[in-house]
Amino acid sequence: TTLAGPVVKDNFFAGCLYDARREMSGWDKSGFTNAAWMSAKVTKPLTPSVEPAALPPVRVTGVVRDDAMK
Repeated sequence: TTLAGPVVKDNFFAGCLYDARREMSGWDKSGFTNAAWMSAKVTKPLTPSVEPAALPPVRVTGVVRDDAMK
């Protein structure tokens, strides 16, 4: 693994910050030297914390009829 790759930040809601200037030429080809990379570490799985939503529930407040769909 490496922290010097092109993916600077990655977030499910905010998207990905990708810096193409940090791409490593040939990283996906045989013979690439990854001597500066770190070994991946095996860790315990995360225990999710289930919490109720902090927002009010979604409710139907009205219905819009669309006659154009007929």
